[in-house]
Amino acid sequence: MKIITYLLSIALLIVCNLVTAQQKHKLDVQGKSIVMPENIQNFSWKNFPKESASETGYYGWVQFYETPKQNVQDYFKQNNLELLEYISNSTYLFYFPKRTHPSVLKNKNVRSIVPVSWEVKVEESLRNGDIPHYAKSGDNILVTMQLYKNYDHSKAITDLLAQKIIVKQEYKGYNILELSIPRNCLEALASQPYVKWIELISA
Repeated sequence: MKIITYLLSIALLIVCNLVTAQQKHKLDVQGKSIVMPENIQNFSWKNFPKESASETGYYGWVQFYETPKQNVQDYFKQNNLELLEYISNSTYLFYFPKRTHPSVLKNKNVRSIVPVSWEVKVEESLRNGDIPHYAKSGDNILVTMQLYKNYDHSKAITDLLAQKIIVKQEYKGYNILELSIPRNCLEALASQPYVKWIELISA
């Protein structure tokens, strides 16, 4: 009986450790649970979606095995590898130049690199189609969109106009645009590499 109890205790401990490890590598963003895969060993930019790349670099999430130490932060800053925003669980929103080799990131304690899906760039109520009357303009929806500060905004606006999206207002100092968008373009719009965040306009 003691042996059985011991074996059960070991099994329970293993399960608990697995659950704890998974929690450590999970992100909860905009109502979605995302597990960051340990993919740095075989990572290649060739497999990164074009929707997450600008002409000069890539945007996505990078997770470290532990919070990057000062020497890693200094190296990133010196080489224009930008950690734009902290998410959770040692994970950051990043911009990395296209010349960045995965082996460099591996040596800097990076565990995982993934693109940001369009769903988590969009406010949940907007994504679910819960549109209040003040955010409607005929058949269009009125939204506020935040751009990445290091993306060429003029190119982003040119692309928006090509998609038949109306740019109603530009707040240059804040990297924000107010837009009137067709209802059926949300996924395509949020998938663009220059889009950081989209939400309904304020009441």
